[in-house]
Amino acid sequence: MMRILEKYDTSLVYTGVAINLLLAFQYFKFWCWPQYGDIDTITTLTLFITFEFILVHSGVFMALAPRKMSLFLFFPFYGVFAYGFFKAGNNPFIIVSYLLIILNRMRFAFSDVSEAIRSRAILTSILAAGIYFVLIFVVLFSQSILPDLGLNEPFLKQSGYFEQNSSGGLFNEDPKTALCLGCIYYLILALIELKLINRAQKSSIATH
Repeated sequence: MMRILEKYDTSLVYTGVAINLLLAFQYFKFWCWPQYGDIDTITTLTLFITFEFILVHSGVFMALAPRKMSLFLFFPFYGVFAYGFFKAGNNPFIIVSYLLIILNRMRFAFSDVSEAIRSRAILTSILAAGIYFVLIFVVLFSQSILPDLGLNEPFLKQSGYFEQNSSGGLFNEDPKTALCLGCIYYLILALIELKLINRAQKSSIATH
C-alpha cells in the first residue's frame, strides 16, 4: 500500500510552491505599495525573513536527522515560534502561511518515505540554505542601490515606523532590504521546487 505522503507528494509540493509564490508577492506588495496601517505587517515580514535563517538550517538538519529527532526536537521548536508569531502578528495570511510552511517542511517527520523523495527533500533544503546565504550577502551589499519604492524615508517617518521599531539592526533601520530579500528568496525557492518535482516526474515516467 502506497504511503499517504508518497501518494500526495506532488500535491504537497505544489502547495508549498503556491505558498512560496504568495509570500514572494506579499513581500513585493508591501515593498511597493505600503499603507500607513501596514507597519505591523511590515515588521512581521521583517521578522519572518530574519527567522528564516533558523528555519533554513533546521530544514537541512530535519531532512538528514532520524524521524524521532525531527518529531520530538524540531516540532516543538517550530511550534514555539509559530505561537510567538500568532501572538505578535496581526496579519492572518502571514501567520497561516508560516504555519503551513512549517507543516509542509516537517511532513517527512511523521512517516517514512522512499529514498527518492527523501533525497529530493535533502537537496531542496541544501539549495534553500545556499540561496539564503548568497542572497543575504547580495542584498546587504547592494543596499545603497536598492530602490526604496514605497518604503521611502517620508513614508517611514510619517507612518511612525521608526518609533515602533526603535531597536537596532539593518533590517529594522532599512526594511526594504528585508522585503527585497524575502521577495527574491521565496520566488527562487518556488522555482527550484517546481524544477525538482518536474524532474522527478519525468524520471518516474522514463522508468515505467
